[in-house]
Amino acid sequence: MVGEPGLRVFGHVRAIVAGVSSPRRPVREALLPLAFLACTIAAARLPADLFRNQPGASGLEGAPEHARELEAAGRFEEALRIVSKLNEAYPTNPVHLERLATLQHRLGHPADEAKALEEFVKLSPTPWEACPRLPRAYQDLGKPDAALDAHQRCAALEPENPELAFYYAHALLMAARPKEALAAIEPFIASEKPQPDVLLAAGMALRDTGDLSRAKDALERGLRAAPAYPDLHLILATVQVREGKREDAMRSLRRAVELAPENTEARKLLSDLGGGAK
Repeated sequence: MVGEPGLRVFGHVRAIVAGVSSPRRPVREALLPLAFLACTIAAARLPADLFRNQPGASGLEGAPEHARELEAAGRFEEALRIVSKLNEAYPTNPVHLERLATLQHRLGHPADEAKALEEFVKLSPTPWEACPRLPRAYQDLGKPDAALDAHQRCAALEPENPELAFYYAHALLMAARPKEALAAIEPFIASEKPQPDVLLAAGMALRDTGDLSRAKDALERGLRAAPAYPDLHLILATVQVREGKREDAMRSLRRAVELAPENTEARKLLSDLGGGAK
């Protein structure tokens, strides 16, 4: 995914007994994938004649490399001006669109970031590389419906990708649509080694549809694969609370706090149960 290394995106999930709210861990610093890095380097090494022979490309020799240098120095506005000129000269080049989106993100311009990423999706041979940044840009704009639509489109772009299915399921959970979330994630639950994040989302969806037994099974399966994942312990505790297993819930919460002392959700729920925040 563009700017989205790794899979552990839930952070400390806000999930109290009554339901689910949004994660509070900030979006991690965007990193350029190797594929785009290679493309950008290649663009920087193109012969000068190629730039001179393109309409509107006058004066852009070495521009991609210079823009990267400015960005590395934190001079984002200057880099943006150069990349905008590159995008004007080569409007169908997805490399420049990705750089444009990245700089708009760094400058805190989610509307312009979303616009660039939408164009990227239309023009790139690998449109899923815009995910999950595209829906997050809409989320930053305060447009949850547009964000959910973007998550759905992202999942459809690469239907065998469990990460994109996970993001879509998570967005559906935030919209209080657990049955749809479960449908989005269910094809990946049955795999031989499902990712812990997938099992976390499945546990949340099953819990919120009232299927506590299957929710517990999914979460415990996740813990067997990732015993140090605090959010699995937290969500398991919420299931145990609904089952009336207070002592088990407190044990799960204590483990969550032990693994992530900064997890205020686990601490609050443990305190509400009378177990303190050890």
